[in-house]
Amino acid sequence: DATARSVGVEFLRQLAAALCREMGFDSVVIGGLSPDRSQIDARIAFVDGAYLDDFKYQLGGSPCADVVRGNDMCLYPHGVADTFPGDPYLRENGIQGYLGIPLNDANGDCQGLIVGMCRSALTLDASCKSVLEFFAGRVSAEIDRVSSDETMRSNEALLSAIIDNLPHGVTIKDPDGRYKLINKEFS
Repeated sequence: DATARSVGVEFLRQLAAALCREMGFDSVVIGGLSPDRSQIDARIAFVDGAYLDDFKYQLGGSPCADVVRGNDMCLYPHGVADTFPGDPYLRENGIQGYLGIPLNDANGDCQGLIVGMCRSALTLDASCKSVLEFFAGRVSAEIDRVSSDETMRSNEALLSAIIDNLPHGVTIKDPDGRYKLINKEFS
């Protein structure tokens, strides 16, 4: 219910907090693969009740690499830090339980993941796993929405900078004759 009316980044934030609250995770990370597929760039990291900014980590040596490689859910109910000694985050934070779910694009390729981690053993029944798999599709769509919005804002800023720096006056009017755009040279 917490996520029903939200979209984009706000949806991701609410989902991460709800997963911690309702499923008992100590941390939830929702992230996308870097272009070279070597790291996860977290869109949202909710750890110990707080959101972290600029949370990134290398896939090598982590259970997340198995999620990405196999494009399938990975569950380590206990001992995940011992199973993946090359993952400093697990060891430094005493993580024992891990659940990772791939986020797939429209072609079915893994574009990121949702990760839930616990400092104690993780006990999830089949319905919890089903709920997380259900949300994975929505999360993928919201990540696509956020990426599209960021690209659109970047393109709009670039276009605006180009138009403002043209050596000639430029105006655009709507069908009613109202000015929609006037560059610096025209004014």
